[in-house]
Amino acid sequence: MRKIILVAAGAGMVAATPAVAGTNSATLTVTAEVVDSCEVSDATLAWTGLGVLAGTDHDTSTSMSITCTDGSDYNITMGAGDNASAGQRYMAGSGTDVIPYDLYLGVPSSGTVLPVSTAVAAGTGTGAAQTLTIGGRIPSSAANVAADNYSDSVAVTITF
Repeated sequence: MRKIILVAAGAGMVAATPAVAGTNSATLTVTAEVVDSCEVSDATLAWTGLGVLAGTDHDTSTSMSITCTDGSDYNITMGAGDNASAGQRYMAGSGTDVIPYDLYLGVPSSGTVLPVSTAVAAGTGTGAAQTLTIGGRIPSSAANVAADNYSDSVAVTITF
């Protein structure tokens, strides 16, 4: 390391200058890997305050949120549910009574019925949440049942 010392005559001052060091440079590469990804929200399809079932269709609907990376193609499938039998979904109570129901893509009055274990929807992700409306109908042919809380659980699978 060199030091240069300047002496000014008659001024009595001494100044020191640091030695010049060499320089070098490099590049920092910054990367990100974005993979196909999808998420589907849980939802509850509920009928409340039902009385006599027979003789009238009972309709309801709910929304599910689907969020997939931009450009990711996806397919959604609804399972049969825990209580399905002979191609029909059922809600079960604490006793032996069951309530038949059908699922729809959209609201029951104008939607498409979703047979047991069938593809529901296909699409392409945008990176933003997309809404999927699922409808439900207890058909007018349902038998009257005892007062109870009835339920079923249907797996929703998103493939991307």
